Amino acid sequence: MPDIAVVVVAYRSAATLELCLASILADANTRVIVVDNSSDPDTRRLCALVAKTHPGRLIYDDPGVNLGYAKASNRGLAALEPFELVAVVNPDVALDRSLSELAAIPEFEPADVIAGRLRSPGSARSLNARPRVSIAREFGKALFGSRIYSQPELVVPDGRVHQVDQLDGALLLLSAVTWRRLGGFDERFELYYEDVDLCFRVRQTGRCLLANTPWGGHVGGHSFKASDGRAFIALRVSRTRFALKWWHPQSFGRIAALLVAVVEWLVRSITRQSEGQVIRSLALRRVAAELVDPGSQHLLNELAREPIK
Repeated sequence: MPDIAVVVVAYRSAATLELCLASILADANTRVIVVDNSSDPDTRRLCALVAKTHPGRLIYDDPGVNLGYAKASNRGLAALEPFELVAVVNPDVALDRSLSELAAIPEFEPADVIAGRLRSPGSARSLNARPRVSIAREFGKALFGSRIYSQPELVVPDGRVHQVDQLDGALLLLSAVTWRRLGGFDERFELYYEDVDLCFRVRQTGRCLLANTPWGGHVGGHSFKASDGRAFIALRVSRTRFALKWWHPQSFGRIAALLVAVVEWLVRSITRQSEGQVIRSLALRRVAAELVDPGSQHLLNELAREPIK
């Protein structure tokens, strides 16, 4: 089997990372780098222990700042060159089946990106694949929540490989040729939507494939909760950047992105969602600033240095 370079981007992830790494390294064809965006001592110690039991197969990288998910992933995989296959795995994912098995699925071709189905402890109907992100669906999500992206026809694992519009970034596998051709993740997406953007670009020449067979578990939301509201804000700004990139003409995309953000703010305020009014309002202000001056909102480290107010 070919070598698989695996990047795991950690953010205060020590609680879930040990099981994640053990499940990846059980596959002898993998090499792993953990890029620690939180400079967390517990994560560093854990990686040092795991590296001793898997000599030469695990690297710990502390960039000293929060690079964001896309930039950290690109940095990590560049450090593992050369490789034939690339995998991106979230630190709260534990695999039941190997990445080599996923790579060996006959339907998977070099131009494609593939994932195995991940179960969620919070929902038996959870699925790490979604329909294409569109203006209409984002308005629907703002009004009715994420169920607008549900795919009931895939809820029951059927052991088949399905072509889908989009795969969640918790688990992605693709050829090194395709990864390099695409230039990896678009680093404008500090956190969230980098996977959506990647799938849009993959679909221009290849396919997004879901092996609808249980491949592991995904706890989900661990880093989001650890961010004290900053991830909530970053997600909204990343959605805005996605709209400016893909919703054309751009003037229409700009208006649509603002309307989606306002509708979401109203609905979540009326229903008193758990992030709170301070976070919601700050997110809306940041979205407006990004629309006025695209690329101006350098969120993760800037927000880490200032209080949420």
